[in-house]
Amino acid sequence: MQKERMKVTYTDDASIAKAAVKKAASTPQTLANSGRYGIMNTIGKEPIAITDEAIEKVPLVKPSGWSDEQAKNLQSAHKELLQYAKTEPIGTECGFLIDKSGSVVLRKTGELLSVRMPDISSEHMLVHNHPNNETFSRSDIESFLWRENMYGVTAIGNDGFTVHGMFKTDRYDGMNALDTYLGYRDRLLKIEEQKTDLEAYFNLIDKLMEDFKHHGIEVI
Repeated sequence: MQKERMKVTYTDDASIAKAAVKKAASTPQTLANSGRYGIMNTIGKEPIAITDEAIEKVPLVKPSGWSDEQAKNLQSAHKELLQYAKTEPIGTECGFLIDKSGSVVLRKTGELLSVRMPDISSEHMLVHNHPNNETFSRSDIESFLWRENMYGVTAIGNDGFTVHGMFKTDRYDGMNALDTYLGYRDRLLKIEEQKTDLEAYFNLIDKLMEDFKHHGIEVI
């Protein structure tokens, strides 16, 4: 039977050998230093505040092979995450680790545009907020590829409506996915070191996401 493709339903509509990681410099309004290894988080827009209305806009995301219940549990985790981050200063990233059932096993408050999550031995996914609604950072991608027990990662924007996701399917090819990423990494690092040309940075991330689809990674 052919697998159902990932569905994203908005309430308004119906309601990875480990790679060596270098530390790069950062300045405000270009690229912000974040992550356990000095990975750079990207800033293309000003962080925005989380509102109750934004939390209500959180869409239902259903990766291939997931049940309706699993999708609803993920949606609930996203809403709970935004509610949790709402009490922190604007721009704070927070993260949850959740298990296969959708239960939150760890909650953590980060800092401005950064949250450092521990690795755990059980299967889990990471859900975290991006205060400026931007796509994945390099640290997000490296954590996803690096950690064998992490089967997915989502970044939900503070607007509630924007969700970015990567999920390892049963066709996931970790070595080729890593090789593909390493083909982009030096270019991403160069932009980070120069602290300029964010549009080119985001374009590279978008192209990388498209290439990941050839290696058993489902991308929102």
